[in-house]
Amino acid sequence: MKTIIHFLAFLLLCITRLAAQNDSVSTTLSALPDYDTGSGMAARINTITVTLDKDAVHAKPGQGIGWGYKIQWQSNAGDRLSFGTSACVGDLSPVSAVPYTDIIGVIGGNVDGHVAAGTSWQSAFVANTQGLGYVTISPNATPGAQFFGEIRLTFSIHDNSADLGKFIATRTLTLPVTITVDEPDPVMAQDQTITFETIPAKTIGDPPFTIVATSSSGLPVEIYSRFPDVCTVNGNIATIHSAGTCVIMVEQPGNAAFHPANAVSQTIVIAKQPAALALTGSTDRTYSGSAQNFGTSTTPPSLPVTILYNGETTAPTNPGVYVVDAFIEDPNFSGSTNAILNINNVITPTLTTFQDWINQRFTAGELLDPNISGLSADPDLDGNTNLLEYAFGFDPKNVPSAAERASMLSMAEITPQANSVIFEIPAEAPSDLTFVIQCSSDLSTGSWSEIARRQGDADWTGSAEVFTYPPSGGRTRILVTEMQQAPPKLAQFYRLHVIKNTLNQ
Repeated sequence: MKTIIHFLAFLLLCITRLAAQNDSVSTTLSALPDYDTGSGMAARINTITVTLDKDAVHAKPGQGIGWGYKIQWQSNAGDRLSFGTSACVGDLSPVSAVPYTDIIGVIGGNVDGHVAAGTSWQSAFVANTQGLGYVTISPNATPGAQFFGEIRLTFSIHDNSADLGKFIATRTLTLPVTITVDEPDPVMAQDQTITFETIPAKTIGDPPFTIVATSSSGLPVEIYSRFPDVCTVNGNIATIHSAGTCVIMVEQPGNAAFHPANAVSQTIVIAKQPAALALTGSTDRTYSGSAQNFGTSTTPPSLPVTILYNGETTAPTNPGVYVVDAFIEDPNFSGSTNAILNINNVITPTLTTFQDWINQRFTAGELLDPNISGLSADPDLDGNTNLLEYAFGFDPKNVPSAAERASMLSMAEITPQANSVIFEIPAEAPSDLTFVIQCSSDLSTGSWSEIARRQGDADWTGSAEVFTYPPSGGRTRILVTEMQQAPPKLAQFYRLHVIKNTLNQ
């Protein structure tokens, strides 16, 4: 009898291994020698089948996998069966430690506590979240890799005695499983934003400063300057190089998990350093025939300076009052100042003739050259002959200022029936000159007619009305008005003709 039992045990082990390949396990036990069924039964047979919901699975990195199960049991002798999870081998771990459970007790026995022969039982299908084994694939698992494991269950069989019976046998069933790692699901990129802290105002000479900018994703940002001649950026440290406008950009290009962020920027105006500026030279001067320039001094020294006299860069020569504005012209320093220049005419000699005038303003060699000192010569190339320069009291060697040029001749409408021309001449007009005002309706050669005339300091004569303003600053203004009798007013052109009275020059 012992030999038969040993053979049957070996046979059951073979059946177990074969059945494991099909996700089910069966075991059969023969009757024990001292057992009597009372019905002449020669052997007792108990069949156990365990079915997993799957034996081979695919899973993605980071995914958890479990196995559901179902147990079927049948006994021809009414034996009792209990089971528990004994182990999970390989990369698996038990869901929970399941204690031994009297399966047949779940459905009850007969009236005296025994289980009827031929009883069978089948469990409901248990979901994989409450199953026998579980594994979570590592997030770093390589797609295509395989993992192997085993789920082992231990079953205990007892006879159907009222005291839960005598122990008959224990069997462990092994269920192999295989897991194949699949490619992970694609990651949907998220949006991100950049926070860029406000940069305070800066001045040339300030030390390098830190730029504070971060991305909502936590990814490092990229910072650069769009005007590296004004400021540069290394990492998150900005360095100022000159005054001006500097635009600092911040970007984050993104990666597989985040979209590129919208670039942000700040415009920083790097202010110039203040510098001291002073004009050197007297503000009250006497006419000398030469340009009346100012000098300058700056702190720091030797900064470039621009000086304007009544808005022009050319220093004045003639008597008068001039507004002087000076500005530092440096890329990194700023400063300005102003003054009022007064050029007096108190020692200007009275000139009675054109010859006296040229003798004072030209050298002996220049006096011998009529292209320089002659009546029609224009040595300063300003478009005015020496005769006109003499008549209007200008310097023949220096181009007149805009204000001086404007004083030569301008036209103004007084009333709908009157036209006027205005010009300025020295308060003491040269006695060897005659001023003639002429008008024309079409500029043709024979159309010019005289409307006013004056020789030296004599009175004005002619058809026009002439008003002479009181002298101011050594000069006087002349207003010549031509009245027309009735509308429509005729279009007129006017010119000032200067004639030298003597003919020896």
